[in-house]
Amino acid sequence: MTRYFQLLLLFTAFLFFSERSNAQKKDSIHVGIVTGLVRDSVHNYVMQSATVSIYRAADDHLINFQLTNNFGRFSVTELPIAMKLKAVVTYVGYKPYTHEFIISAESKKVDFKTFNVLRADNQLKEVAIVGRPPMQMNGDTLEVFVDALGLDTNIAVAEDALRKVKAITLWADGKITVNGKQVSSLKVNGKEFFGGDSKVALQNISVTAIEKIQVYQEEKKTDEAPPATMNIVLKKDKQSGFFGKIGGGYGTDDRYATDGMLSKFSTKTQLSVVGSSNNVNKTASDINTLMNYSSFKGEGIDQNYQPDFRRQGLNVFHSAGLTLQHDFLGLTTPQNNRNKILKADYMPVDTRQETIENLSTLVSLTGDQQLLRDNKGTSKNDGISHRSTGSFDYKSENTDFRADYSLRSNSTQGLNTQNQHSINTTTQEESRNQAEQRFDNLQNARNLKATYASHWMYDKSKKKSLSFNIDYDFNEENGHNNSWRTTDFRSVTNPQSDQYFNREYLSDYNRVTHSSRFSTSNLLALWMENPRSRLEFRNSLSWHQAKGSDLVTDLNDANGQNVVNSFLSNNNTYRTMDARPGLSLSRNFSKNLDNRYRKNLRLNATVETRYFNQSNRSDKAFQRIDRSYNNILPSASIRYDYEQSGVYISSYSISYFTSNGFPGLGQIAPLVDSSNVYFLNLGNPNLKSTYSHELGFNFSRSGVGTNTFNWRMGLKLKNIRNYIADSNNYDALGRNVHYYVNAFGHRELDFNHHLDKAFKLKNHQIQLQLMNFFNYSRNPLFINGEAFLSSNVYSTHSLSLNYSMKDALRLSMTQGLYTYSSSRKNAEDFNNRNWSTNFAAGVNLPRKIYVSSNITYNKSISSFAEPVNFTIWNANVGCRFMKGNNAELKFSALDLLRQNKSVINYSGDNSTSTGTVNVLQQYFMLTLAYFPRKFGK
Repeated sequence: MTRYFQLLLLFTAFLFFSERSNAQKKDSIHVGIVTGLVRDSVHNYVMQSATVSIYRAADDHLINFQLTNNFGRFSVTELPIAMKLKAVVTYVGYKPYTHEFIISAESKKVDFKTFNVLRADNQLKEVAIVGRPPMQMNGDTLEVFVDALGLDTNIAVAEDALRKVKAITLWADGKITVNGKQVSSLKVNGKEFFGGDSKVALQNISVTAIEKIQVYQEEKKTDEAPPATMNIVLKKDKQSGFFGKIGGGYGTDDRYATDGMLSKFSTKTQLSVVGSSNNVNKTASDINTLMNYSSFKGEGIDQNYQPDFRRQGLNVFHSAGLTLQHDFLGLTTPQNNRNKILKADYMPVDTRQETIENLSTLVSLTGDQQLLRDNKGTSKNDGISHRSTGSFDYKSENTDFRADYSLRSNSTQGLNTQNQHSINTTTQEESRNQAEQRFDNLQNARNLKATYASHWMYDKSKKKSLSFNIDYDFNEENGHNNSWRTTDFRSVTNPQSDQYFNREYLSDYNRVTHSSRFSTSNLLALWMENPRSRLEFRNSLSWHQAKGSDLVTDLNDANGQNVVNSFLSNNNTYRTMDARPGLSLSRNFSKNLDNRYRKNLRLNATVETRYFNQSNRSDKAFQRIDRSYNNILPSASIRYDYEQSGVYISSYSISYFTSNGFPGLGQIAPLVDSSNVYFLNLGNPNLKSTYSHELGFNFSRSGVGTNTFNWRMGLKLKNIRNYIADSNNYDALGRNVHYYVNAFGHRELDFNHHLDKAFKLKNHQIQLQLMNFFNYSRNPLFINGEAFLSSNVYSTHSLSLNYSMKDALRLSMTQGLYTYSSSRKNAEDFNNRNWSTNFAAGVNLPRKIYVSSNITYNKSISSFAEPVNFTIWNANVGCRFMKGNNAELKFSALDLLRQNKSVINYSGDNSTSTGTVNVLQQYFMLTLAYFPRKFGK
């Protein structure tokens, strides 16, 4: 296999360098540069965001284009020399300006000095210019005209159009940035397209159906910068259509995978039917994920939707779905003040999972004592669920209303077995435990959420208004659980400690939560003209009730009948009420210089009073509680934003935040089930509430331009008073009697860092993404009555490098590292390290053939365990055929080295665990798929 791996790498490298060589030969004359300034000749000011397009004069073929900067200047590169070219300058409301020229081979540069453009005169005849400008600014909206990008209309989709625009970057993780600013939502004709997942629109809509792509900012509702929105505008004769997929594959070891989708849309209605069935660890939690499996762009060389070889156990997944969206107004252009849309979806899911786990845990006690535990567990779980969600969205000039619902029903059955062995490495005392649990559970849940926002004009003459928002949430969950558990505990060294349990549990429960939130706009506007400060009132109120009824019986070995367990059988009602009224005062200090910079300093202070009450009524006297807490929670922040026009945007902030938490019934007074032999949680009725202080610093900087640069980092310090800590009391046989206690000394430090950088050079794009997260915590804990401070360090690091050349070649490298270490005085340190290195390559060859492969190397190192290494190598060869690439035949070879194994590797305050669990392994599969699609009547 190593030989095959080397051949694949050599083949990929050959393709890469041959492509590069061909590109260099092809582009050897593309070294010319033109520069200049665009000016309004009559009003004598420079033209920002004018479109400068360079065409080949002989056939009007578009070569390159650019928008002028804030000073009206442009510099268009990568132009052919010694060839007659044509420059076309366009701007909304102005006549197109045309100039023919040749870049000499000697200078390789032309400076046009100044292009003077004239305003358009409606009485003059229109000037016909061959070659539409590919991009222009229309007010504050950036518009990209897809027909001018020269794409292959047979196979290109919206995603391909975005890749052609230098100002737009599609990142490997799915996000989109325009001149460094992240796009928060993508719409089609001003509304969500099949649930709002951008990939559904970008990977299915043909470029032949698109008139233009717009980027604009939503209506500003707060002092913060409004989010950017991308809108795909369809051509008038392409307002309706359909797209989908019908595909399936079968492979070795009886592996199979099928995916299907048919989605139809018009100006008013969007309807999609989708389904998936497989036993190769491809699961989905929502309909949008199923739709992504069936996109026209498909997996191809991007390798987005492969089976999850890291998922624990063997998983069988069957699902279908239906989604509907209806726009009562049938709008085809975005209008922020009008909306009337109904959405609903339904998704049944049938899953089966089989897991076999081998785990070894080392527990550090006091002194040099340690417990070594081995556990072999198996589980088989079957589940059927039904999920439905929907919403109604209404928006008018002064009112916004939205109602959402969700319904969920789950039925699960399963069998879990555990074989445990524990030994004290100092005293050599030993115990074994065999446990088996069967269960049959049914759960139903429903949620209703309503949001109402109103803009009230109370003084029309002075245009004074007041806005307020009201949110209401209703959640209800009820269910019936039936389970059977047998536990056989044996002490090798002390038979008198043996225990045996055979119990049946019947449980019914009902949980209801009502919550509401209310907030206002600036109250100072009620009695002040144009106030510089903002005073806002907010309040949240939540009421929760949980009713439970438990009947527990034990099997009597003498007569073979079940006897009611009077201690565990119980009826209880738990209630909480949480009220949080507060005031927020803020002030902005701004300074702007047009086309130069923008500065803004924002100060904010908030004070909140929190009243929390919890009560429990129970058959058991020790569970009857009634407690109230009252706290004042202040917070404050300072934020400074600076924008250098056309260069970068930076932001700095310092924040102080307080919060509190309350112990739950399970921490105060739980019912202790003695059949959990190795862990008995007794609870502590004297627990107090916690109070947290948090200080944070954040910095971000985003570059504006073609080669996107985004950099952000944050630092957070946290101190928790009355921290709820663990108190563990182990006996010689490894049994832990546990309860919670309040303790001092908890500290936390978080540091996060993100860096995104993109380079675009004609048809080549390179993306660099770096992520670092570091957490240090000092946790107080008690072991066998002795107090300790456990110092824990957790970190994750990820570095990814992606290269793409048009739609012909994709290369990527990702390096991930996870670390965890725990130390305390007079005890062994616990350390975990997990490395993951991934290489992926994909090539589109002639005759519509593509080849893709990815290799992941995994390494795991843990204290007191041997290192574990394994490599997962997957490869695909596919061919698209029929007109428009509507059919695909693919052969997949997965886990070629047959090394896949899932490693369990984690640590806690005083323990470390290592082991393995069964996972999906090598198989080969042949897949055939057809993609029906049509845009327009």
